[in-house]
Amino acid sequence: MVRDRYTVGWATSFSIAPQKSQSTPAVTPVKPSTFDPTEAVEAILYIAERLNRPTLHEILKICYFADGAHLSQHGATATGDNYFAMYWGPVASEIYNLLKAGRGDEDSWVKASYLPLVADAFDVKKKINVVIKRGPQLDYLSQSARDAFDWAIREYGDLDFGDRTALSHDQAWSKVWNARPPDADRAEMSLVDIATFLSNAPEVLEYLHA
Repeated sequence: MVRDRYTVGWATSFSIAPQKSQSTPAVTPVKPSTFDPTEAVEAILYIAERLNRPTLHEILKICYFADGAHLSQHGATATGDNYFAMYWGPVASEIYNLLKAGRGDEDSWVKASYLPLVADAFDVKKKINVVIKRGPQLDYLSQSARDAFDWAIREYGDLDFGDRTALSHDQAWSKVWNARPPDADRAEMSLVDIATFLSNAPEVLEYLHA
């Protein structure tokens, strides 16, 4: 049976910060996250090193679940990336582009600066399989980010493609995906879109709007 993320609950199963009560986990602020491609490469390596057979899909899903947990606990995501609702679920856009750079894709989404950045870090074989060339440089990753990645890997790292996809097709994704223009293949998901369906949504939304 596929696990229901809303039964498990991001905020209640990912416990780093002290909680005000069992039903209302505290938001413990950290430095607001912004996307840094160098840090993102290290995050990819950190996740891939801990998976048995890392794929693009699995790494992107782990990022989403980890970012949701980190947002719930700290009011910011672990990756600092922007999310888009796409057919297979939420996608961390620039991490996806870094992975495509490792695959050798040449399109308008992949920045030229990403190619040398990933060259010594990882390759993507047969379009989906991530093969790392070195371990992550942990100094680039905060402890809270590593804790979030570790939690997501423990919870979701053993799932197959279908189960991971089903879990990521959550209320936040569904709301944005169903509201997109009919001819659009993606729609941006804001932090508020994601936070709205967290188990401690009122507290996180209050923090985001402060």
